[in-house]
Amino acid sequence: MRGDRVRAAPNAFKLVRLAREHDLPMWGAFGAFLDGWASAASTAIGSGLENMRRGAELARKQNVLIFDGLLKIALAEAEAQAGDADRAVGILDEALATSDRTGHRTFEAELHRGRGQLLLKGDAANSSAAENASYAGNWVTV
Repeated sequence: MRGDRVRAAPNAFKLVRLAREHDLPMWGAFGAFLDGWASAASTAIGSGLENMRRGAELARKQNVLIFDGLLKIALAEAEAQAGDADRAVGILDEALATSDRTGHRTFEAELHRGRGQLLLKGDAANSSAAENASYAGNWVTV
C-alpha cells in the first residue's frame, strides 16, 4: 500500500515460501502477486507482470476479494507501464464491477481515479471521458 517495492521484495519472497510450507493458498496468491509487483519495477517487467496476473487470478479463484481493488490498481498500473492501456482499463472496469457486486467499496474512489488517469493518457485531447470516470466514484446513491 505504501508503494515501497524495494522493502516489499524480500517479504514477498518469504510470504511465498511460508505459504507453500504451510499450505496457505490465499497467502500464496498474495505472495505471488507481491513478488511480481516488486520485480515488475525492475527490468523484469514481463515475468513480474505474469506473477501479478497469476496472483490476482489465484485470489479470484479462491473468492478472496477483500483486496481485489488494491491488487487490480497495481496490476492495471503495471499493464499500462508495459504498454497495454486497454487491458489496464479493462482490469479496472472488472474491479469496479466486483466492487458493485460485492458492496466492498474500500478502493472504489482510487479505482475511478486510476481509470480516469488511464483514459486521459490515452486521449489527452478528449478529457471528458477521463473526467467522467474520475468523478463517477464521488456520487452516492441512496
